[in-house]
Amino acid sequence: MPRNLCRKRVDQYSPLPSATINHGDFAAEVSHLQITGCVQGDFFVIPERSRYAVYENIEAFVHGGCLCDSRGGAYIPAMCGRFTYRLTWREIYDLYRLTMPELPGRNLQARYNICPTTTIEAVIQRDAKRELVPMRWGLVPSWWKKKAKETPATFNARAETVADKPMFRSAFKRTRCLIPASGYYEWHTTPSGKQPFYFTARDGSPLTIAGLWDEWKDIESGEPLKSCTMIITSANDFVSKLHDRMPVILQPKDFEPWLTGKAGAELLTPAANDYLQTWPVSRKVNSSRAPDDDPTLIDPFAA
Repeated sequence: MPRNLCRKRVDQYSPLPSATINHGDFAAEVSHLQITGCVQGDFFVIPERSRYAVYENIEAFVHGGCLCDSRGGAYIPAMCGRFTYRLTWREIYDLYRLTMPELPGRNLQARYNICPTTTIEAVIQRDAKRELVPMRWGLVPSWWKKKAKETPATFNARAETVADKPMFRSAFKRTRCLIPASGYYEWHTTPSGKQPFYFTARDGSPLTIAGLWDEWKDIESGEPLKSCTMIITSANDFVSKLHDRMPVILQPKDFEPWLTGKAGAELLTPAANDYLQTWPVSRKVNSSRAPDDDPTLIDPFAA
C-alpha cells in the first residue's frame, strides 16, 4: 500500500459528521470535507446529496484529505481536488508581470493530474516584487506544531469562512497568492458511477485561482516549507449542473488588489456563467495514480 494511503477499517457503526479520522501518519477532518454519513459494518454510507459514492464491502481510505477506495484508487474530491497546468514560462511571465528574470530558473512541465500535497506553482508578491514559487498544495500554517502530514485537509479553503477559520485567517490577512491553472476536474454522479468532467476557460486562456500561502518550519528538520491553498466558492449556474462548488477565478484586474490585501471577500465570488466550458473525460483520472504527464486525461470522452 502506498505510504500516503491510510487505512480506515470499518467494523462498527460510527456517526461521522464533525468527527476526525486519525491514523498516525494522517489526520483528515471530516467536518472540513463536509462529509455527512455513517459507517455500518463494512458499509460506508453517504447520502446522494453529499455527492459521494456509496462504498460497499470495502475498506475506505483517506488520500490527500479525500476518500478513495482500495479497488482502483478511486479518488473523489469533496471540492476542487485535481487540476491541470500546461503553461509556458513566457505565458506566466507576461500574465502575472513577474519581476524575476525573464529566463526561467527551472523547467515548467505540463501536468494533467495534479493532486493535493504535491508541489505546485504559485505567484506571490513581496516588497512590490512578484515571483513564481514552488509550494506544497495543502497549507501548513506557520504556527502548526505537528508534522506537515498531520494537518487536516487544507488544499481548499471555503470563501464563506476563510477569514475566520484558524487554519486560514492569518494567511488571508497577510499572505495571498495566485495559483495558475489550465483547467480543473469535477465529478458528477451517474447511474454507472462517478464521471469526471474537465473545466477550462472558453477562450482557452489560463485560469488564475485565488489562493493563500504560508511558510512553516519543519519541526523535525528545521527546514522551511512554503505551502498554499485554493479558495473555493459556491458554483455559478453553469457549474452547478454538475457540482455545487468551484474555485474562485480572478481576472487580471483583480491580481494587484488581491495580492496586496486592498480587496478581500468581495472578490471571492463565482465566475460569470459564460466563462467556463466543460466536457466529460476518461475515468482514468478517477485514480490519483493516473500519470501526471498524460495529456489524454483531458481528451473529450463519450460519457
